[in-house]
Amino acid sequence: MILLDFADSEMRALVLKKKVVGLATTLPLEPGWVKDGVVREPEALARQLKDFITGNDIADTEAAGTISGLHTIYRMVNIPRVSPKMLEDAAAIELEKNMPVSLDELYTSWQAINISQEETALCLLGVRREVIDSTVTALRTAGLRPMVLEPRPLAIARLADDPSTIIIDAQPTNFDIIIVLGGIPVLVRTVPFSAEDVYGRTAEVKDELERTVNFYNASHKESPITPQSRIPIIVNGELPGLAEATSYQCKPLLEPPSLSHSSLDFSKYAATAGLALRAMRQQNLPMRLTINALPEKYLPKPRPVGQYAFWGFVVIAAFVFLWLSSLTVAEVRQTQQLRSQVATLEARARVRQGTEKVLKDLQTKIAAAQAQLDMFKKPIEVAKDQRTGVTGGIREVTAAITSGTLKLKTVTCIDKATGIDAPQIEMEVTGTATSENTILGYITSLRNSGRFSQVTIKEMKEVRYNEWQFTLSLVE
Repeated sequence: MILLDFADSEMRALVLKKKVVGLATTLPLEPGWVKDGVVREPEALARQLKDFITGNDIADTEAAGTISGLHTIYRMVNIPRVSPKMLEDAAAIELEKNMPVSLDELYTSWQAINISQEETALCLLGVRREVIDSTVTALRTAGLRPMVLEPRPLAIARLADDPSTIIIDAQPTNFDIIIVLGGIPVLVRTVPFSAEDVYGRTAEVKDELERTVNFYNASHKESPITPQSRIPIIVNGELPGLAEATSYQCKPLLEPPSLSHSSLDFSKYAATAGLALRAMRQQNLPMRLTINALPEKYLPKPRPVGQYAFWGFVVIAAFVFLWLSSLTVAEVRQTQQLRSQVATLEARARVRQGTEKVLKDLQTKIAAAQAQLDMFKKPIEVAKDQRTGVTGGIREVTAAITSGTLKLKTVTCIDKATGIDAPQIEMEVTGTATSENTILGYITSLRNSGRFSQVTIKEMKEVRYNEWQFTLSLVE
């Protein structure tokens, strides 16, 4: 995967090969190609990317990138825990309430993170449409497939080694302040620099940090943030004297061993390193937020696993049907040949006497052939019924999927028949989902379909945060 961090004068690129950093480099940009984090010249930027891809023999086309915090609106609100269906309605209401501009001007996304048995943190994100559209245009023109676009402050926050911290990221023209509590960003600010010298910028960051903390404390008087709270400040960039000026404990960004590379300067490639940890799905990271600003219309549309399974079973059923049909045709031809022989012998018998024994033998063969033909008719009828049952069952299994957060992995059909007159199909379905409620809703849909006499949970467990595996047994 190619990971890109866009700035006005340069583009930082990091290439992952099998979850290992293969290349880290900086691509210079002409003035005006990117302005305040917005791609103004997608065609020119795409040519630069193509030259980079060709020059380094990069075959991977999947890409992830950052977007400037200047053009993003992030809000975190706490709501009571509700069902997944109600959660979508709640997110729509909170987006309308918390976005300071019309939703028609933004691409919006959200992520729910459970913080207790009674409460859920709803993380809301709005990004100006032109920011996303111009970035996607540049990536696609370069032959890349955009998979993730993430606000730069959130990507940087993934490098924190503490679930509660304050991150300050100083860039050439602006700086980000992110307050993370319990692994969830609660407040994100991006502010342009007005000072030119480094000490003046340190003073600006100190003042903005005080305003941001005071703003947070005004609505959280029961647990305010103070230097005595022992919440560390992670600083990325040169800001001399900040620790002394704020009385907070300051330290550099986390440098994960999994991203170790000779050309990787973490202070410079912090945002791409955060994207890399996301792409590598690193476990046990303090940062729990993985929101994607890329709207659904730009995401690849993978075919559901259920569809592949459905057509696979159709092909198998068709093959079995044709095989049985060919056997039946062969038996019919053999029977016709025997009947032709009988007709010939009967004609000779009318001329010759003493052929009764021959006729009886032939009639016995005819009866045996007819019995063999009848024996194959029943399996064909059963095979047709089984194919119909399998096809209908798989349709029901895929049709019951109502959420994009539930994915099927395998659909296995087992013939549990006790005899050829009583076919019975058991289906075993495995898959993943982001929550237990999503799986239970899927099971309810299967039971309510009226297709299956039994819907049984064989296994359901959470293998990692926000990822559940399940195995179901379905009996028609």
